Amino acid sequence: MGPTSIGKTTALNVAGSVAGLKHIPNWRSTANALEGKAAESNHMLLPLDEIGQAEPQTVGAAAYMLGNEQGKGRMSKTLSNVKPKTWRLLFLSTGEVAMVEYLRQAKIPAKGGMEARMPSIPADAGKGYGVFENLHGYKTSKEFLVALESSIRQQQGTALDEYLTQLVEVRKSEDWDKQLRERVHAIANKISQQYGDLAIWRVAGRFALVQAGLELAHSFGLLPFPIEECSWSVSQMFTAWVNFRGGDGSITSGTLRERD
Repeated sequence: MGPTSIGKTTALNVAGSVAGLKHIPNWRSTANALEGKAAESNHMLLPLDEIGQAEPQTVGAAAYMLGNEQGKGRMSKTLSNVKPKTWRLLFLSTGEVAMVEYLRQAKIPAKGGMEARMPSIPADAGKGYGVFENLHGYKTSKEFLVALESSIRQQQGTALDEYLTQLVEVRKSEDWDKQLRERVHAIANKISQQYGDLAIWRVAGRFALVQAGLELAHSFGLLPFPIEECSWSVSQMFTAWVNFRGGDGSITSGTLRERD
């Protein structure tokens, strides 16, 4: 989340391109439509652009629904129970304000469970380039942005195809799934060890999953930068989130920044 025109949507488009998505959905959907999008994105990425297009009353419920990985229970015309839609995915959203602030503007109380399921990361990297830490040889952030948009169109889905091809092979190794779980657990413990709130540890688990995925991609030869960048980038974003929320402790009744 952050001001307009600093590259948030481009970052979302890059993520969508890696996942091979031709269209990036936005938040302007009914709860039922969003549920359908989540089910269609099972085991993949669900990007959602501009939270400001959603009705504030639906945002908090959507955070719980997406994070709980299950849709609404329903009954059929014959009054029998219909199995709810389920999914496992990571979702990435953009917006000019954090979710808790968006709800507060509509006088809707934010809950800790919402934040744990949809943590807000400040988009501005503080380097004068918007969302970018490094322009990688380009003179301006605009030039870098244009280059990224061109690559998005040309390379759509190619990274994921190769990633999944190699992932299928490595998963044939004995105890590979167990080793991956242990690696994710170790990363989560490392980046959250100084905090006592369980919600922070839960969020750390998702950041850790991303880092483990990056490390795998690097081992597959898909990332053209040192492997240390994987842990550094995840640590930077996790710390930015913790600092934005106001540090350690629960936010059950308002944000930490408000109470301080």
